[in-house]
Amino acid sequence: MYRVPIFVLVLIFTLALPVQSQASTIPIIVDIDGDVSDFGALIYLLLDPTVDVLGITISAGITRIDDGVDNTLRLLDYLDLPDIPVAGGPEDPLEGSNAFPAAWREGVANFFGTDLPATQRTASSLNASELMHDIISTSSSKVTIVAVGPLTNVAELLLHHPSTSNIAGLQIMGGALRVEGNVGISSDYDNTVAEWNFFIDPKANDIVLSSDIPLNIIPLDATNDVPTTEQFANKLDRIKQTPAAELYSQLYVTELSFWDELAAVSLVHPDIVEYESHYLAALTGDPATEGGIEIVDSGTIVANIAVAADADAFEEAFLTVLNDGVTQRSLLEFPGGLASLALVATYIGTRYIRRR
Repeated sequence: MYRVPIFVLVLIFTLALPVQSQASTIPIIVDIDGDVSDFGALIYLLLDPTVDVLGITISAGITRIDDGVDNTLRLLDYLDLPDIPVAGGPEDPLEGSNAFPAAWREGVANFFGTDLPATQRTASSLNASELMHDIISTSSSKVTIVAVGPLTNVAELLLHHPSTSNIAGLQIMGGALRVEGNVGISSDYDNTVAEWNFFIDPKANDIVLSSDIPLNIIPLDATNDVPTTEQFANKLDRIKQTPAAELYSQLYVTELSFWDELAAVSLVHPDIVEYESHYLAALTGDPATEGGIEIVDSGTIVANIAVAADADAFEEAFLTVLNDGVTQRSLLEFPGGLASLALVATYIGTRYIRRR
């Protein structure tokens, strides 16, 4: 009988292995307003090995600036990550006085009531827009800004430092294109078209959408496809094995959407969402429509705007990073472990023998 030399088998096996590409990381600045969804997105971006978070800035949306900065520094400590500069922006929008409900803002303090320890880390001496500019202007690669809160800090950057040559693009969570907004249904504001991030600072939206920066926008049209469910909560409780997954399970709230998490994950996995390309305009001035967006015939740049999302693909990608690659329980982890598995095997074997 002819035997294949072992080195030939090794060679064949080696050639059959998939090639692992050594893609460079995506340098980013993350701009958040400190809600649960923001921190879900931030945790994902901090832990994804294909992303390099160069700085974190806080906008005044659902969080007050000091609370947002403190919570972010505590999170970096909890995840045992190197120092990343964190800076806060202004407490008020560029124009107007739109604000999240006071009760929501109070809930953000002390990291949503979790037992996340205090930290000795301190914030950057720069404000948010100046930290953005410092990072962008000194980076050897173009930087992407992931903005998942009101766009005040990004607008201030463009007002004070209009050069955009070293900005790769903006990945934004905000707006509602063809679906109802979420402001009027969750507050006393008489506005049914705006999404909260875009509602807070309509002037900032106008500045950003009028810029020449490439835009990927993840509006409610896409995030409505990725609801936060009891099923996901139960799954996370079963499989969680990392500090990040444990913390996120404490923060997680059902019957909402993975708003900012989808924006973060689709930065790395753009095929998770379906994009359309349009010129967009920001609606300002009229309280009943400000914070809205609309498709127009011309503009500075065509924006990519997501209109749908794949919930299963999103959850798999999100959990893979959050839980260190574990997205399902092993059979051995179910009650009874090996004993249960042995019983199942015995049952199947017995059935097979009887059929013979």
